[in-house]
Amino acid sequence: MRQISKIGIIGGSFDPPTIAHLKMAEVLLTDKKVDKIVFVPCGNRSDKQLQSGQHRVEMLSRAVQDFFPFEKEQITIDLVEIQNGQMMQTYSMLHLMKQKYTDDLYFIIGWDLLRSIGSWGSADKLLKEFKFIAFNREDGQNHQEIQKPDHLEIIEQFHLDISSTYVRKIIKESQSLQDDLKGKCY
Repeated sequence: MRQISKIGIIGGSFDPPTIAHLKMAEVLLTDKKVDKIVFVPCGNRSDKQLQSGQHRVEMLSRAVQDFFPFEKEQITIDLVEIQNGQMMQTYSMLHLMKQKYTDDLYFIIGWDLLRSIGSWGSADKLLKEFKFIAFNREDGQNHQEIQKPDHLEIIEQFHLDISSTYVRKIIKESQSLQDDLKGKCY
């Protein structure tokens, strides 16, 4: 009988992928919260000007290879949204992932995004049907102020407060990002 694996799904624009994306995956694998990480770059978005999907996938691939040179079986990049061409609702994307990976899925999310999840498409179904692991990047965060998923595990005190939006801003200002991006991606 095949043992069911725990699969962590990390979605995002990855424009560019940051050290925070990679460290989240590392924490989850090292602490055995999940057995495998699947990065899912989003499709085209009307609300953000992003690099092409192919370029973002290449940056993510390089960052993953550089940061995880020995964990090739544990980390993959799924192109479901890139191949779709458009950004999908998280609920729809996770349903496709559930069909593809029949294992136990966990949607990995930052606490800041979890606070806004109630406004996402199909939010009620998303919160009921899927398991979440949230990284809390803020000390003393009030856990009562959000609409919580039925299954939520919180990783406390994750102190890498960097986002792709921040990186794009710093690049525009021609500042250094050597500590925030990994080798080949930088």
